[in-house]
Amino acid sequence: MKKMENGNSASRLEDALKYFEDGLPYLENSSTGTEVTAVFKFDDDGNLCPVDLIEYANKMNNPSPVEYVATSLEDEEIVPYVTTTVTWYRQSKAYKDESAPVEKLSVDFDNTIKLNMTVTMTVSHSFKFDFNASKNFTTQMKDAVKGGASFSWQGQVSKSITMSAETIADKIPEGRKGFVAFTPYYMVTEGTLYEQVIDVDTGDASTPKEYKVTAKSAIKLSNGWPDGYLRVELVK
Repeated sequence: MKKMENGNSASRLEDALKYFEDGLPYLENSSTGTEVTAVFKFDDDGNLCPVDLIEYANKMNNPSPVEYVATSLEDEEIVPYVTTTVTWYRQSKAYKDESAPVEKLSVDFDNTIKLNMTVTMTVSHSFKFDFNASKNFTTQMKDAVKGGASFSWQGQVSKSITMSAETIADKIPEGRKGFVAFTPYYMVTEGTLYEQVIDVDTGDASTPKEYKVTAKSAIKLSNGWPDGYLRVELVK
């Protein structure tokens, strides 16, 4: 199917919206070269709701400003783990990350699809420490970061949804194939992890070692669903 460019160039948003010859609108994914023909988001009741493509393009072209949440080192209460190695974490900032890569959730399909499609969205936490790769970060280190973050930590959020064939079939132009994809959102904490070795007999303590940390938490909405956007993309 041939594409037709939108002749109205009054704004960048309108330029982002293009049409196939049958009138089906789509957005160009500049990073992958694929076309996005539908976008969905969950409401507070967990229902799948379509998102206007212009609204979505506006959000992608003008992402929300990053809001940092600083933690005062003087006011922060440090609760070390009572073991031979004491570990604690001090957060310097926290923010919402809306720039995660798109994850493909389904097989490719065309507009003749007859069966409903079930896709599963799974968002998991991750940790990045700046120490040498030969050193393994421990559960104790992860727990210190999770406990020291200024937001409620979610290790993993996973939900499945069945999309009707009618919902997705009419988003695929004749002769093309597409797939369902998901863009997850994360909460991020950045700060310093401290590790101190204590002699349990003498009480002597070593100088704390410091490691810079960046860690991501999944975001669980009040309805139990992971935060982010479902969308239909066309195969190149």
